[in-house]
Amino acid sequence: MCPHLVSTARAWLRGAVLCSAALALWGCQQWDADKLVAKGNEYAFVGNFRPAIEFYTRAIAKDPELAEAYRRRAIALMNINRHAEALPDWDQAIRLNPERARNWYDRAVSHYFLNHRELACTDLEHACAMNHDLACTNLSRHCGGVVGDTAGRTSAD
Repeated sequence: MCPHLVSTARAWLRGAVLCSAALALWGCQQWDADKLVAKGNEYAFVGNFRPAIEFYTRAIAKDPELAEAYRRRAIALMNINRHAEALPDWDQAIRLNPERARNWYDRAVSHYFLNHRELACTDLEHACAMNHDLACTNLSRHCGGVVGDTAGRTSAD
């Protein structure tokens, strides 16, 4: 067989089955959802978002109430410009953990990239009301207003 065809086939095979092969190799079917999220984070932190998404998806299948799995998958989707696909994950992350201001802020970012200005501003208002400094700055800059008293707030708040 031609060596070029063999190397091309191997490269295609590696790309086509990377996620499934990685999951099978690590025997992660036995892993709990938190461990699957941690493995997804390892991929995401080096910019390998597609396998990360696969691990987060498996974590969600194991534990549909794990807000962090939805959050991490949404972030990975945003990083590959799939903002519309990230929105349902942001909705779930917020439903499961409505007190996390960063979820509201990050969903606003997805809305912003999809030109959903009113929805982005609404989410920025929620995050700002929870003292998320960057949300307050962007609310003022992009939405023309700030909710609540922001006087004296620092980035550490």
